[in-house]
Amino acid sequence: MNTDTTRTRKFFNRITVAVLAVIVSLLCTACPQNGGGAPGNNTPSYTQVPFAQLDNYLNTTASDSTVNYIEVTGLTKDAVRGTITTASPLGEILKAHPSKKVALKFGGKIEGLTSMGSCFDDCETLVQVSGIPEGVTNMGSCFYGCTNLRQAPVIPESVEAIYFCFSHCTNLKQAPVIPANVTDMYKCFLDCENLQNVVLKCNYNPARDSSNKPYFEDTFDGCTALTAGGIKVPAGQLETYKTNADVMGVTEDKFAAE
Repeated sequence: MNTDTTRTRKFFNRITVAVLAVIVSLLCTACPQNGGGAPGNNTPSYTQVPFAQLDNYLNTTASDSTVNYIEVTGLTKDAVRGTITTASPLGEILKAHPSKKVALKFGGKIEGLTSMGSCFDDCETLVQVSGIPEGVTNMGSCFYGCTNLRQAPVIPESVEAIYFCFSHCTNLKQAPVIPANVTDMYKCFLDCENLQNVVLKCNYNPARDSSNKPYFEDTFDGCTALTAGGIKVPAGQLETYKTNADVMGVTEDKFAAE
């Protein structure tokens, strides 16, 4: 909304401008805090929504035209864990509203949470996530098929398994730092065609799973935008990673010491 800043000598016009300013101020105060997106200073303002009310909020209040910044509160461990065939209850609610783009923030600690397997499986409207709770160890397939996810969340140091975690996130450009405790990266970034670089704090794991597949197999298969030296690894592990580059779906020139 344009604001008239012209100063005149007429007292009546001065009063009119002042009154309009007050009205505009009141209207802005009455508007929702997130406005469907980030405010002018580029710092997103999240609207807190209890998990029990999330479906109704997306259906009746959330914007169809801009990103909705939502902090979900009242989550339980069962609400963020999916199955082999479905996303978590949280993810299924997001998928039920395909016109509502969401930047989601976790609202606090989730008691007893260890697994976020398939949490956001195929949530194509998810653009950003922040505040992954501490204590989670398994994020297998967590963001599988989230084709509009551009910036990955910070992964807690407690995480050990990220198999298929970002597979088919075709617009992912900024990868998270992979924590030192990770031992399973099977196809983690499969077909992330826009991914350019990533930092691995973990050692290469030469072991195989119960199906005799290497735990780090095809981690970067299909990551065609990776730059030379774009995968930073611990200096003492550089040669090991280079030796196993083919297993991970890349060429050895993609690895460099951090």
